Amino acid sequence: MSTATTPSSSAAGLGAVAVSGAAEPVVHHLVSAVSASPELTALDLHEQLELLAAVSEPWRHPGGRRHSRVPELLALALGGDWPSRIHAGLTERLGEPVAPHQLPRLEDDVVAVLDGPDARRAAFVTDVVRLLRTTPAR
Repeated sequence: MSTATTPSSSAAGLGAVAVSGAAEPVVHHLVSAVSASPELTALDLHEQLELLAAVSEPWRHPGGRRHSRVPELLALALGGDWPSRIHAGLTERLGEPVAPHQLPRLEDDVVAVLDGPDARRAAFVTDVVRLLRTTPAR
């Protein structure tokens, strides 16, 4: 009997750990979606842990939200008018935080995408994983 886990079951288990202690519904939606994504399961275990921790961190530690890159990356992945809301339409440069008053709307929009059509959800999750992997930490 083998005790090895498949990458997808491993990622789902890691997702459960990442949301432990998180009260915000957006965290549960987001971590569940990311942990089930093919992009995440293709990564090694260390990268999976880093990404899942990064996705859940701003909501598990509210004091760090102002310094976290995750809300900004979620806004970029949402597209639409979110990037211009963050950057006031002046630049595409990363580094400007999502204002605290924008977080509830951002959370609502993220949950709406994750509860929406599968194609939009998959594209959003792919963008989130890509942005988390390619954007340097602050």
